[in-house]
Amino acid sequence: MLFKAYSVAGTLVSPFVLPALLTSSRGRIRISERFGDWGELPNTKWWFHGASVGEVSGLLPIMKEIRRSEPDAKQLLTTTSPTGLDRGRDAADALRLAPLDVPWCVRRALKGVTVEHFVVSETEVWPVLFSELQKRGVRCSIVNGRISDYTVEWYRRLRPIFRSVMSNMSSIVVTSDEQVARFEALGVPPERISVSGNSKYDTIPSVQSQEAREEQRQLFFPGIDRETPIFVLGSIRPGEEKFWWNGFLKMWGAGHAFKVIVAPRHSERFQYFLDRVKELN
Repeated sequence: MLFKAYSVAGTLVSPFVLPALLTSSRGRIRISERFGDWGELPNTKWWFHGASVGEVSGLLPIMKEIRRSEPDAKQLLTTTSPTGLDRGRDAADALRLAPLDVPWCVRRALKGVTVEHFVVSETEVWPVLFSELQKRGVRCSIVNGRISDYTVEWYRRLRPIFRSVMSNMSSIVVTSDEQVARFEALGVPPERISVSGNSKYDTIPSVQSQEAREEQRQLFFPGIDRETPIFVLGSIRPGEEKFWWNGFLKMWGAGHAFKVIVAPRHSERFQYFLDRVKELN
């Protein structure tokens, strides 16, 4: 009953999503794909899905290995963000934004898709999408499975919604023994869960040698020595800078020498943070 209620609620809300997306430059990118306008994608053996850049980074080593062992197998990559698609653009044969998790959007997207394996990264669990794929006989798996301390109680409370699709998962590969118990609590049979760590760490760093690291330090901060600390504010969102700016000013005022790299979560926020950084001067 809760699963049906979830589907009905999503259907009722979906018409109001369009105006919200249209008000955002990021939301307008490939907007029709969010409502299932995917076109034809025949003979796709592997479908990979990750929320955004981080999750896609964890999928890339897996996609690369499958490409090596099955060079003729077509691969589809979906994400919930345009920046995620940019991250995986060179790895996949086709790219799409994931449809809203409501029956009419999902079925519209799947109408033109033939797929054998669906692999999702971390905790992108969409009940309607998973259910529709499982009805079509698609093998559904999770890699880098992780339910955070913040969301574990939320998942437990909504267990009736997730239970049916989670109990039918073909396999779930998690990052630690602690995660095994969390996925079991959602209804996944224990024999389908295994631990292998996180495939994000299977990516070869673009900067490997000490010499290359020093070149990068001098590129960003000419003239500093290797003893100078560098703070990286990764995936920062607008508003979060207020928790850091005053602290940085106090530390600089006290004579501490360090540098800061600001890496916004979304590329369209570069100008916002550039303006905020200028306020520090």
